[in-house]
Amino acid sequence: MNWVKPDWCDLRLGFEVTAYVYVR
Repeated sequence: MNWVKPDWCDLRLGFEVTAYVYVR
């Protein structure tokens, strides 16, 4: 997954992990 802003990469990773744990 390529993002335009590198700063968003970390935020997206954290959000993705949180969403995964929340859904799980």
